[in-house]
Amino acid sequence: MIRELGFFLAICLIFAFVSYVDADVIAPGTHPVERCVKIVDINKYPEVELTAKITGPMVEGTETKAIIENECLSKGYKFNTMSVYIGEKLIPDEIEPYGGATEDANPLVKETFTYKLVDESGVYRLRLAEKISEYNDGTPALVEKFGPDFGNDVSCNATNGVCEVDDIQPENKQDEDVKKPGFFESIGCFFSKLFGGSC
Repeated sequence: MIRELGFFLAICLIFAFVSYVDADVIAPGTHPVERCVKIVDINKYPEVELTAKITGPMVEGTETKAIIENECLSKGYKFNTMSVYIGEKLIPDEIEPYGGATEDANPLVKETFTYKLVDESGVYRLRLAEKISEYNDGTPALVEKFGPDFGNDVSCNATNGVCEVDDIQPENKQDEDVKKPGFFESIGCFFSKLFGGSC
């Protein structure tokens, strides 16, 4: 009996003094990328109430938060999903506030996306206005501005403020409606995100 009690106490002491990690870890050879997604020009439309509804494995039911102008959005746990609403109407633009991770060879450490709330003939939409990429290797921050026609990509060097207009179209134009994924696409997306990928 004393032997079993000693064994039990030894196990308890091991668990008491050994750090137990119950968190998501990034893969070896990668580093985290911080992402800030914020919405501006909300105050131009006082009649508009923007909210973020968050659902997922770490939320009981649905969590609703008011969106505050120029404040970084958060959905909490990376597998939660966030949708932006005006009142009860879903804005079809997809916004992802979780940064994830990238390979160590990529010096990117932070991305800041700024969306503008716009009124298009009585329909409110979010438009990507600016993206700032920051790096850990001494490279100056890259500022990409998206004009009112959302066609041309404007890149600026943050250290000297020089901007050049490229003829390149932004890869992820935010002026197109996002197609809702089907059942199998949702399952594939889940597993992709589970292993550090994206959809």
